[in-house]
Amino acid sequence: MLRPALPRPLTFFASLLLLAPAAHAGGTITNLGTLGGSTSNAFGVSADGSVVVGRTRVANGRFIAFRWTAAGGMVGLGSPFGNPGPLQTTAAAVSADGSVVVGQIWYDSLGYQPFRWTQAAGMQGLNIQGGGPRTIAMSANADGSVVVGEDDFDGPSRAFRWTAAGGLIYLTPPDGVASARAVSADGAVVVGFRFIDGQPLHAYRWTAAAGPVDLGTLGGTSSIARAVTSDGTVVVGDGPTAAGQNHFFRWTAAEGMTDLGALPGPATSEAYAVSADGATIAGAAQGIPLDRALLWTPSLGVVDLNTYLPTIGVNLANWHLLAAHEVSADGSVIVGVGTFDGEFRAFRVEFSPCGSLDFDGDGDDGTDADVDAFFRVVGGGSCAP
Repeated sequence: MLRPALPRPLTFFASLLLLAPAAHAGGTITNLGTLGGSTSNAFGVSADGSVVVGRTRVANGRFIAFRWTAAGGMVGLGSPFGNPGPLQTTAAAVSADGSVVVGQIWYDSLGYQPFRWTQAAGMQGLNIQGGGPRTIAMSANADGSVVVGEDDFDGPSRAFRWTAAGGLIYLTPPDGVASARAVSADGAVVVGFRFIDGQPLHAYRWTAAAGPVDLGTLGGTSSIARAVTSDGTVVVGDGPTAAGQNHFFRWTAAEGMTDLGALPGPATSEAYAVSADGATIAGAAQGIPLDRALLWTPSLGVVDLNTYLPTIGVNLANWHLLAAHEVSADGSVIVGVGTFDGEFRAFRVEFSPCGSLDFDGDGDDGTDADVDAFFRVVGGGSCAP
């Protein structure tokens, strides 16, 4: 005799609950600590969220680049000369698998030069011929073979793209100040901002075929592109509206620049990072009364992480989160800087971006939309509709 079938939604959802990782029931925040000094700051995270990079102050008062993992904790990345000496270092970004770190070295008398670090080779200065006194690496592609940033060798800073085979190539003409802030996974798309002939800075998207293409503004006079999705199709950043308030934006070729809003109040909202699918954006509100780390998803809009995270179970006791600098590929890990007991500390937050069960509004009818929405929550993925 056939057994009566249970209603599909109950059986399927119950099985998902059993398989859901316990970590996504709420979330956790990790204080990454320091290497003997008083401050640290996280700027980059690997695609899976397991490797964090940034800089920390050491006992002698100088900053050094670090790489953090749960197993190894915070580890300094050394220097090209085997000891810190009269220099400071900052890790700005890390490859998708966490094996390559890029950043800059600051020499007391020589200015800034970029570096690339691997476990096998250690920290090595990039092979940049004619690099200026302020050559800064801002980001790297998925395997760490392409580095982008800004260089001021022959005048105003210009955006560059570097590879071991081709060396440094300028992406913008010498007609104004420009910077490259982020690069796609394959290294083919670069985004940043540039001034042209004294005009206000504008966000751009660069490809070898088209060069730097102006992305426009939100109605104000300027815009800055700060991050791009791994496939290069979604650009995020910020800029003033016609009313003068700085808002997050999201750009695609099909829709152009979309205003995502800002945290209410007089603070300036800046978007620093984006998940692989473009559905989770992290940043900061800079201004009155304190800087605040921000999160945007389609369902949440722009929210203050200091007020949002406790609502989904993240314990922020003794913390005030100042800026969210980078986000993992699926949007479930955010890194940045905050104050812990009044001292600046790098943080790593792991959570479900959706935060709660949020179905499509038609009830538990067993449709694919309900299943997908539920899976995004328990699986810790992004909140893309």
